[in-house]
This record gives sequence, C-alpha cells and structure tokens, in this order.
Amino acid sequence: KQGKVYMPISCQQCANPPCVSACPVSATWAEKDGIVVIDYDWCIGCRCCISACPYGARYLVPAGARTPTGVGGVADKCTFCYHRITRGLLPACVEVCPTQARIFGRRCRSCSITANIGTGCVEKWPASTGTMVPAFTNSIAL
Repeated sequence: KQGKVYMPISCQQCANPPCVSACPVSATWAEKDGIVVIDYDWCIGCRCCISACPYGARYLVPAGARTPTGVGGVADKCTFCYHRITRGLLPACVEVCPTQARIFGRRCRSCSITANIGTGCVEKWPASTGTMVPAFTNSIAL
C-alpha cells in the first residue's frame, strides 16, 4: 500500500543485549566481535530471551522442526550467519538478495554502507532500554 514501509526485523546485535542476561543457562552470549549467538545444545526453550528482546527479534522454533544447526524447541534469531561470516562469507540473506537491499560489513569512509547512512534509505532502530544498537537497517518504501 502507498505510504507503507517494509522493514525486516532481525536481531539488532545490541552492544548491551538484554537477552544475554535473561538466559538462565548461558545459552546466549556476545562473541568478541559483538555478534550475539545461541548454542542450541544448551538452550532449554524457556523463552526468557524471547521475552527480554525489546525488538521482537527472537522466536521459538517449534518442537519437531529443525534449526540450521540443531533441533526444534529452542530459541532462535538472526546471527548474521555466524557460521558463514567467520569463514569470510556474507550472511546468506545478503548474498541472495536480488535487489542488493541488504549490505553487510564494517562502516568506513569509502564504504557503500557509510554512504547510505543519512540518505533516508537506511535507518537505525531506536536504542530501547539501553541496548545500544549498532546495526542499521535498510527500509524499502512501497
């Protein structure tokens, strides 16, 4: 519809992620590079991290279903395809996006990521409850 904006909501990779402190079994943590990850073998599916996320970016994988690296009944979220980026690959959504609406990488003066910030095409989610969101999101107006 006219005036509507499509805005995918994935994990914002908060610098101060409330989901980490909410997890009673430490199945969620932030790696040294800041990416918030989940160990599906440790997750007990209690939903504490889901409740703690102010962006609604976490969900429970239904029992019987499978995650990319584990079984159902556990919490899941976007990890920027951590298993890919640690091998120098792009996240799958960035690699397959036919319109190049997704950009991934560090900001620098000569990067397309930095050039897009401030154009109105890229927005930053408001930092909710002190989460200090480092990620920017492309929005596509319809």
